[in-house]
Amino acid sequence: MFRPRINEFQTCKAVASGWKGEFQGVLEFMDEWISGDEASSPFTSPDFLCFNEPMDFLWIKLLPNDKVDTKGFEIIDFLGGLYVSAIAKDDNIEDLMKTINDLKIWINEHNFELDFRSGRYRMTRRITSDKTSEVLEQALGYGQLEVFIPITISTLDSSKKLPNEDALQID
Repeated sequence: MFRPRINEFQTCKAVASGWKGEFQGVLEFMDEWISGDEASSPFTSPDFLCFNEPMDFLWIKLLPNDKVDTKGFEIIDFLGGLYVSAIAKDDNIEDLMKTINDLKIWINEHNFELDFRSGRYRMTRRITSDKTSEVLEQALGYGQLEVFIPITISTLDSSKKLPNEDALQID
């Protein structure tokens, strides 16, 4: 059974690569930033690869606070909000597209809507370090890639409203 996870991200600052038409440009930025990053761990400050149509790429790393030295790299406002996520096989575009489609179907069948307002994108991230990823790939036969899609809660009639739902609603 397909059971996606709902994630809530807080609004924060993020260091960003800027939109790149080619994935290689993002990889070069990531390598340069990561080699000098002393700010945080992936647990307190995750990084994401964002993508939009027609497949431009943006790499961001959420910052734990606004006092981090970004060494001149671009800082953006990450809007946060609700995202639904599921696991796809890393380096497998067919499985990635199937996972995105499965998430969209799930969204349509539940009380959620896609939320692609400006500043909200599909995102992916490897959920382990490179060293752990290698071990997991050997154990599972594939790498894991978490796929995130921005959502908002649909308008519900009062009999179906969640407690404090108004606090969760993203305008």
